[in-house]
Amino acid sequence: MSLSQSKSPLVILDTGIVIKAFEFDVWPQLIARYRIVIPKTVLKEAKGYPIAGQNFLNPIDLFQWIKSGEINVVSIDVLDVINFVKNFDRTYLDKMDPGELEALAYWHVNQASAQICSGDGIVYKAIGRLGKFDSGISLEELLSPLGLSKGLPQQFTQVFREEMTAKGTQDFIKNFKA
Repeated sequence: MSLSQSKSPLVILDTGIVIKAFEFDVWPQLIARYRIVIPKTVLKEAKGYPIAGQNFLNPIDLFQWIKSGEINVVSIDVLDVINFVKNFDRTYLDKMDPGELEALAYWHVNQASAQICSGDGIVYKAIGRLGKFDSGISLEELLSPLGLSKGLPQQFTQVFREEMTAKGTQDFIKNFKA
């Protein structure tokens, strides 16, 4: 199956969401329902997920889904990243890891057609700071239509996304950058 328009809206995932989707064993359901995009940095960062009681990571190999066209790996132009980071000061940027930064910059360039999913508050704060209040989506919100959203840790919930987006929105209103 390719990234077709018959799937639900385009969703950009950061590294933490890819790892948690494998850890929670919901990756197949996500790629079946959503048009998934991951930045190239996320592809490099999402190497494995923890196994309960084990001292090693179970490897994540996304290449089978890339090859089949079920997920799309994207790169972002350096100029687009530079333009994106101009919206923030160090108090925001220092909290973003490379995968989050690339996912956010890609989203910013393509925001009309995409939502971004993360488990990190800084991603949702950044969205709120940019005044794009409805452009984030939590893992809970992605899994809810599939009946798979029960018992997720707090940072993967809609309430967390809304709280962090509201904090970024407050910064937007105050033109405050932290």
